[in-house]
Amino acid sequence: MAFPGLRWAVLGWGLSVIAETASLVALLVVAYDVGGPGLVAGFSILRAIPALIIAPVVIGWSDRGRREVWLTTILAMRAGLLGLSAALLVAGEPVAGLLAGGLASVLFSTHRPMSAALLPHLATSPAQLTAANAASSFAESAGTLVGPVLAGVLLVVGPAPLALVLAAVAVGAAAVAAGRIHDVTAPGDRGSAMTLASAIREFGGGLRALIRQPPLVVLVFVQTFARGVLLIAVVVLAVDTFGQGDAGVGWLTAMLGVGGLAGSAAAAALVTSTRISRAVPVGVALWGLPMVAIGALTMPAVGYVGFVVIGIGNAVLDVGAFTLVARVIPPRMLGRAFAAFEVIVVLGFTTGSLVAGLAVPAFGVAPSLWLTGCVLVALAACSIPWARRLDAQLIPGENVSALRGCRELADLPVAVVDHLAAVGVKRTFADGEDVMVQGPSATSSTW
Repeated sequence: MAFPGLRWAVLGWGLSVIAETASLVALLVVAYDVGGPGLVAGFSILRAIPALIIAPVVIGWSDRGRREVWLTTILAMRAGLLGLSAALLVAGEPVAGLLAGGLASVLFSTHRPMSAALLPHLATSPAQLTAANAASSFAESAGTLVGPVLAGVLLVVGPAPLALVLAAVAVGAAAVAAGRIHDVTAPGDRGSAMTLASAIREFGGGLRALIRQPPLVVLVFVQTFARGVLLIAVVVLAVDTFGQGDAGVGWLTAMLGVGGLAGSAAAAALVTSTRISRAVPVGVALWGLPMVAIGALTMPAVGYVGFVVIGIGNAVLDVGAFTLVARVIPPRMLGRAFAAFEVIVVLGFTTGSLVAGLAVPAFGVAPSLWLTGCVLVALAACSIPWARRLDAQLIPGENVSALRGCRELADLPVAVVDHLAAVGVKRTFADGEDVMVQGPSATSSTW
């Protein structure tokens, strides 16, 4: 990644994940101490539902303006909300503190879609785009490791507000990194007014573009459903089943980051231009198999190893899914398509949290994990033929290969080259015929 914009985008995403995972561990512990698994599920759902409205609107607006400016502003707002959450908890107002922290998480839901929509306009080749997504996955995995570990340490030595202060500092640093991304040309129309109605209408266009790949939508939904189940399960497993206390929530969650670090390196090799789609069902299967194992064998060793494998699957799935969306959606629709992608993520996560909040107290954590894992493995296996067909379609065509082989176009973003290939028209000229005319006599028909 030789381009500074890519480096700043990846760094900002990693710092943002550190902030989110550290604050989430602290807030989950507060929710569990106050109201048990029921409040954990309620908190998860209440922080997700507003994202269904806020994320599409904000991302839709950013599609028509400068995404890096929107991203910097939202990160600064998150830092303020996390600081407010810490202050409210210190003041003895846990419910208000949870609400402020939950709102910060709602704003977090806009970061990855905006960043993913930026990358195709910063990368200059499909390989660089894949590398940028792999680096983003690595940064996410590192953040998923560092954030919970730091939160776990701070929960041992002090109260939850300490972790929230750390999160506020990290997300503030992410805002500084995002502010260093310059000269990014948004594909939308900056001249038209941004209204709520237009944002919703344009979000609908992004959703329609995305659901033209139904297996992708289903796989993303079930994986995020499993993430919602896992959010409830990790607290119950660490505190009750494994008997490791509040800090155990941080240690167990950190294993997702350990696996993600290894998975990001594997994903960079796996997700090539001919295997982008196949990474998606592979990632879903790597989520499902460990959940089956943890449900069948509820032992700490199996739990920690299983979370590492889930982290590997998460990295593989992320790189494949985000690269795939960037390749199959037109550049001008990317922000809206990623907004729709985020809504599917939030719906899956919310549904999983709701189901787990009811199922875990009623049936236990082990059966809930086992059944969820079985569903994921079955759907991943069924989607392999779709992935193979789509990968065959994504092999660069004659126009794309010709444009990418042109030295004068070498520094253009991959999204621009793909767009030129899509709208370009092949023309042939006879010997001696004018190809281009300069000056007043030139007309549109001579080009």
